[in-house]
Amino acid sequence: MDNAERKNNAARGATVEDLQRVVRARKYRFCVAEYSQLAEGANVMPAVRDRYLKIAQYYRELAEAEEAGSGESESAAGPAAQDQPR
Repeated sequence: MDNAERKNNAARGATVEDLQRVVRARKYRFCVAEYSQLAEGANVMPAVRDRYLKIAQYYRELAEAEEAGSGESESAAGPAAQDQPR
């Protein structure tokens, strides 16, 4: 990234990590829509529909975590990993 791009991002208040987080959240939202649509299919067995809805909910939670800016991997790693310096 050259100096002009850094200034442009800084002027908008966005870092590369922020932009990556937005892209991941968008991908997760796309997955939510995709699995929700699969669950609404006409010939879907109830067990399969429930599975699709659970997967959609999982992606929804990932998207919300990304949008909130919290690191899901940090909380999953446990308190010992959070205490270590970065």
